Amino acid sequence: MSGITAVSPDAFLKGIAKQLGEKSADLVEQAYGISPGMDKNVFITAGARWVGDVVFDGETFRIVQCA
Repeated sequence: MSGITAVSPDAFLKGIAKQLGEKSADLVEQAYGISPGMDKNVFITAGARWVGDVVFDGETFRIVQCA
């Protein structure tokens, strides 16, 4: 969790855009309620939820697809 606290909302969205494209960054922004200038404490909750979804739901989805 300490990794997400070191990242600003703006840097997080820019990283998503750089790695996955602007459209993906826009979708993440909308789905998780993240905006570049949002309160850092509110972002930590949204960012941690995103990390959890990527780590846990992503792998579950792959496992189900392979079954």
